[in-house]
Amino acid sequence: YGMTFAPIGFNGTAVTQGDILVADRGYSGPDEIWSFSPGTPENERLVMPDPGNVDYWDMAADPDGKVYVCDGLNTNHLYELSADGSLTPLLLSTSISEPLSIVYDSVLEQIYVAGGDETVYRVDPLSGIATLVADGFKNFSPCCLEIAPPSRRLWVTDSGSNRVYEFCLEGGTPVAVSVGLQGTSRPVPSGWQIPLFVGFYVPGADVLHDPAVYTCRPVTSKSADFAVAHI
Repeated sequence: YGMTFAPIGFNGTAVTQGDILVADRGYSGPDEIWSFSPGTPENERLVMPDPGNVDYWDMAADPDGKVYVCDGLNTNHLYELSADGSLTPLLLSTSISEPLSIVYDSVLEQIYVAGGDETVYRVDPLSGIATLVADGFKNFSPCCLEIAPPSRRLWVTDSGSNRVYEFCLEGGTPVAVSVGLQGTSRPVPSGWQIPLFVGFYVPGADVLHDPAVYTCRPVTSKSADFAVAHI
């Protein structure tokens, strides 16, 4: 499944910086981590043999020579992989259900993790503190995260909704968008009533007349101005 480039300084008997590291989750077979050079075909090398009772789904590297691995069977740890094939556990402050995907934010020096319960966490690799940043998705598959740290964008693939969501990370420039609201009543003293439809339009659109690019319906059991809805 997941793969990453071996960062600068990540050198061992079976891997060299610049190699591609691959988490090979075996179906009814061993779960191993391999390396190969992008410039030489058919030169796979075994970095770490199967330690037993693991599901390695994804990998991510930082610019300082560290490689991180997530194990779908371990809700309490991520792992740091060394070039000699050994693993060092990183204890999480909060359990993450079936970690399926990880990416590294080189700007904030944080790891983003997608859990099997359709949640996304941000993890501090020094302390292990895990912070929930997004939830409410329908279904995640392995390797469902991608990141572009310089442009401050995080992409999340929700296979259950057949959608890819783009998130603007801290320090990024939000995308301009026009929003229109439709409800069973307007903001009078009782506030907005649910169901409420939210339409997203191109910037500068006439939301009363132009067609919406996308329409969604928030789900909540509350009403009035202070209702909280999950889109």
